[in-house]
Amino acid sequence: MDFTEVSEVNISHALEHIPWADVLPTLKRIRSWMLPGAKITIEVPDMRRIGPEIDNEWWLIHVYGVQSNPGEFHRCGFSEKTLAIVMANAGFREIEMSAFDSENRNRPGMPCLEAVGYA
Repeated sequence: MDFTEVSEVNISHALEHIPWADVLPTLKRIRSWMLPGAKITIEVPDMRRIGPEIDNEWWLIHVYGVQSNPGEFHRCGFSEKTLAIVMANAGFREIEMSAFDSENRNRPGMPCLEAVGYA
C-alpha cells in the first residue's frame, strides 16, 4: 500500500501517549499520507472536563493513564481548543469537535473529545 493513498484515519486514545513536541509533526506526517478530502477522527481524554473532577476516584487514571504496562501513561493532554489548533496547524480543515463520556469498559465515564477533520 502506498501511504499517500490513505482515505481515512482513526486515532483513538493514542495521541496523548506521545510527547507534546511530537504531536504536530506526527499529525503532519499522517496528513501527508492522506488523499485530498480524506477524513481523520481523533479521540482523546478531555483534560478541560477532567480537571475539575480532581475528587473523582478515576481522576488519576484519566490524567496520568493506567500505567499498568509500558507506555500506558499520558505524555500530553488536550482541550477542544488545543486539539483544534494542532489539527489546523497540521493542515486539517472543517474540524468538528464533540464531547462525551466514554462507555468503553476500560475507561467508563472518562470525559473524552472526538475531533473529525479533513485533509
